[in-house]
This record gives sequence, structure tokens and C-alpha cells, in this order.
Amino acid sequence: MTRDVPEVWWSGDLTDQLRLQDLPLVYLEHLEPYTVLNYAELTGMTKRVRITNEVLAEVRAERNAEVAALGLSTSAGQPDRADGTGPAFRSMLGDTRRNLDEAARYGVVSWRDLLLEKTALALTKHEPKDLAECLVAVAALAVEWREALHRRGVAPVERPAMVMHATQVADIAELFWGPKNP
Repeated sequence: MTRDVPEVWWSGDLTDQLRLQDLPLVYLEHLEPYTVLNYAELTGMTKRVRITNEVLAEVRAERNAEVAALGLSTSAGQPDRADGTGPAFRSMLGDTRRNLDEAARYGVVSWRDLLLEKTALALTKHEPKDLAECLVAVAALAVEWREALHRRGVAPVERPAMVMHATQVADIAELFWGPKNP
């Protein structure tokens, strides 16, 4: 395989062997080398990958819509915004953790509880590297929650229409046809 992951094969009735090169690393990294998956395991993995990709497409479409509507892109020469995070949010983190512990004690932990705790943790971070790691964790949990809504059938994932900011269209046009004024 071209990526640094265990070589994993699928063996089943339809074919003797199929390499799983198209699955993202996160779905393969927990498998041992030369793991054999049955058909149900393979289709389950590929369905999760498809749903995750469709949720991420929704996220990208929403981000593009926000850039277009609110001008949130800093690449368009707009000033960057302050993070507004730091130790002042520690009491909020303590409150959300106490609420999460209480919910866990009664077995009623909700997605809201988990997302609030991750968000509160991110708000306490002052160092950009730490904040970046926490924001990725917040985004990952939000995507997981969105996937749960899909699995329950209450909000199926649909591929959103592509919304692009004018600067993105210009970048794509330049890629294909070269600079506007050479």
C-alpha cells in the first residue's frame, strides 16, 4: 500500500481478495496487519466513511455560506479576530464538568453535555496550539453528533448544494485559465 497503514484485505463470496486502500486511515489504524474482514464488516466501514464524508460536505457548505454571507474569511484582506479565550473560562469549565458528572451518575449523558464540556475546555485554552487541538475535538464531536442524528433517521444526511465564495471561484478560474491579466 502507498500509505503507512497495515495491509488489510477483505475476503468473501464476491471476490477472493480486495485491498481496502480507499478507506481513510482512521478506519484502518486499529486493525492488525493482514486482518480479514467479512462482508458485513466491510460494508459497515464503507457506510460510516460515506456518512462522515457527507457530513463533512455539509460542514464545508455551511462554512462557504458563512464566508459568503458574513465575510468570515481572513484571506480576503480582512483583519483576523481575537480568540477571546483563556483562564477566565475555567469556572465555566468546572460547571460543565460538574453537570456532565451528574448526568453520568444518573446515566443520562447527552450529546449537549459532551459538546458543552469540549467547548468549555477549548475556551480555557490561551496557547494557540492547545486551542487548535481542542477546536478539532469540538468539531469532531459535532460531526459525530450530526452522524448520530442521521443514524436515528431524524435528520438524514444529504449532499448539500455547493456554495462558493467569489474569491474561491476566482482561484479555481485562475487555476484552469491562468491569471486574469498576465
